[in-house]
Amino acid sequence: MSLIRALVTQGIYQLSAYAPRSHKAVFGSYKNRFTDNSKYLYLHWRREAFIRCIWISGDKALIKRLRAQGHEAYPRRSLQGIYHCLTAKYYFYSSYLGDINQHLGKGTVKVNLWHGSPMKKIEFDIDSGPLAKIYRSPKPARLNYHQQHIRPDLMLSPSVQMSRCFQSAFRLKPEQLLRASYPRTDYFSRYPSAATPLSQLIGHPFKQAILYAPSWRDTGLMAQPNQTSPYDQAFNWAKLSASLRANGQVLLLRFHPNEAHLAGRYSHFANIIDISQREDVYDILGQIDLLITDTSSLFIDALYHGLTFRLYDLDSGKQSLHQQQEQAVTAERSLYDYAASLPLLDKMRARHWHLKDFGELLTFLAAGDFSVKAEEMEDYRQLVETYWQADAPSSFGALEQWMRQTSGQTHWVGAQEA
Repeated sequence: MSLIRALVTQGIYQLSAYAPRSHKAVFGSYKNRFTDNSKYLYLHWRREAFIRCIWISGDKALIKRLRAQGHEAYPRRSLQGIYHCLTAKYYFYSSYLGDINQHLGKGTVKVNLWHGSPMKKIEFDIDSGPLAKIYRSPKPARLNYHQQHIRPDLMLSPSVQMSRCFQSAFRLKPEQLLRASYPRTDYFSRYPSAATPLSQLIGHPFKQAILYAPSWRDTGLMAQPNQTSPYDQAFNWAKLSASLRANGQVLLLRFHPNEAHLAGRYSHFANIIDISQREDVYDILGQIDLLITDTSSLFIDALYHGLTFRLYDLDSGKQSLHQQQEQAVTAERSLYDYAASLPLLDKMRARHWHLKDFGELLTFLAAGDFSVKAEEMEDYRQLVETYWQADAPSSFGALEQWMRQTSGQTHWVGAQEA
């Protein structure tokens, strides 16, 4: 971003503080998608008419689809989109203010619903890798990273450990963290009929459904377009396909949005289905039999559903999380200290949960037993409690109570009244 553009952005943002704000909420999500926590909070409040909810996106096709479904939505740069971004009291987003509009949110109540539960360091905690410069630049250079330096007014946290991470990473005060679960997990608990039947997605009989959802590594920022895919090196896709067919299993590929284009290389193999272009996987997560991942926080959502997972590292998986942390100097973000001692995730203590190579992966899948063993049950329970404390209330109720208490609004105008 040029200096002039950065100064203009900052100037418009500061001026937006003087816009009159009315009792309504705008929502947005990462890369203009309709996904994650902001999506499910939006859908819930649209059902309940708690407050007027407006979706903002740069994807005009998405806006058209949402309108066809009866929702209120506007393109970010349309007159209506600008008007609502400039006059809404609440911003609900999944990553950064730019999910909605990074220029017009100065005078709003900013609620960052975030999109994961961190094992890798995030935001101001990042001390290595290409993203570190965003948060550790000298003050003049920070103008180039405007929205990354905007602190939210509130975040949700389902556990003490997540509160520690978010408070440090976003430089928040304890009172800016609201103990609650997430809309993406709460929505299908409240509306189970809204889930997509897995049989409908797969389209043919199967015994077990396996979801492969790796994290996106920061080194992808420096990758060349013609660079060899790390997934070609980590898998023999023809052998994997044959094994899946023999076992009556289906593998669903869910690559990060920044790598979604790579999954299409493998979807022609039998019993391998690319779902990377789906908005998200929360509507099917409770129906899968096994999650295979690495440090992606999706395994944390799997824990919420009582599912099992296995770790499969593209780089061979021979190092413990603690060793990975020590060696992550420049190429990748390091891990949080707490991650080195998590039950079932440290290879030194829970070898069974780490698949060291492709041959071991095939052997594990062929056995077909993905259950938590009796001797591992206590570690599994402790792992769940690290991320999902049993006393954490529903995000919907917790947010509604917080908004009523802090707004000074005596009468809440629902969507049908606005």
